[in-house]
Amino acid sequence: MKNKIVTVLFLVIICVLFCANLLKPAQELSYSERRRLAQLPELTIESLFSAEYMEGFEKYASDQFVGREQFRGVKMFVDRNVMLKSDTNGLFQTGGSIYSVEYPLREDKVLHMCERMNALYDRYLQGMNIYLSIVPDKNYYLPDGGKYLKMDYEKLESLMLENMPDDVRYINVFDMLTAADYYNSDGHWRQETIKPVVDAIFDALECDMAFDLAQYEKKDYYPFYGVYYGQLAGMAQPDTIVWLENETTRDTAITRLGYPGENGIPVYYTDGLGGMDSYDVFLYGAQPLITLDNPHNNSGRELIVFRDSFGSSLAPLLLPGYSRITLVDLRYITQELLDEYVEFEDQDVLLLYSTTIINNSDIIR
Repeated sequence: MKNKIVTVLFLVIICVLFCANLLKPAQELSYSERRRLAQLPELTIESLFSAEYMEGFEKYASDQFVGREQFRGVKMFVDRNVMLKSDTNGLFQTGGSIYSVEYPLREDKVLHMCERMNALYDRYLQGMNIYLSIVPDKNYYLPDGGKYLKMDYEKLESLMLENMPDDVRYINVFDMLTAADYYNSDGHWRQETIKPVVDAIFDALECDMAFDLAQYEKKDYYPFYGVYYGQLAGMAQPDTIVWLENETTRDTAITRLGYPGENGIPVYYTDGLGGMDSYDVFLYGAQPLITLDNPHNNSGRELIVFRDSFGSSLAPLLLPGYSRITLVDLRYITQELLDEYVEFEDQDVLLLYSTTIINNSDIIR
């Protein structure tokens, strides 16, 4: 009798799940995972006999399974509380914030980054005012001696400085930030908290000004699901993303490489909020080359920033010091093509890269 009850219950559960999956409408996007979900493939004779249909259906069934997010959460809970894993897929949560394990220090990658920067210097930057600033990833601010691995940040910093040209001046921002200056669900810093960094850059570049938060209007959007949020199945709370606007940011027009005919689009891409990555509100996300023209600065002074994604939220705050700021992301454009789009003369130059990019520098072209 007991076996019959178990069998019947099992069949009922299977039938209920089957019916629920039939009735559940397919979702196009997973905002928590920041990716498109597989859709029901088209059934044709060719796809059926080539096994293409079944492969596509398997992906569809996995992505569209009813209660999928809840099951992912259960798995994370078991990993942490039953299996006692310190991290899940290279991520861990402590103090309400999610961190990504960035360990160990890859000295060969750091030296490769130096090689790419030296090649850039030799080709375009000799005789210009050049500055380097390294953005620490959030892990740097974890307490020493804890259970989570931290790479040797001092060694990374020293390797970079020892292998850069002598006339590159260093802007050290490591001690100007804390873990609270980063999003809980993402690895990026919060634009509204980086005043010390902006002031340090203005001071080093002799812009004769200080960043004044009171001159900006705070705009915000909730919920912001950072890149780590979906990877830990929503085990942390989403963030509120804040961007800073004033007359300068509203009047500044940007142009992007690869968008012919586009001219004068706004600095902040608010139409992207709530999409796959709301961090794209800052300068439209990943772009090979962007130019910001500031009509409120007639000094003619220009800045070129070689950067990763941290530069997207920093650049709008540097506008008061410059008539034009050009941002170059060498993950998406090769050095050899730059002189076709940028005229290198007597601009200030800022090399702004995070420790994560430096430690994984194969992506720098």
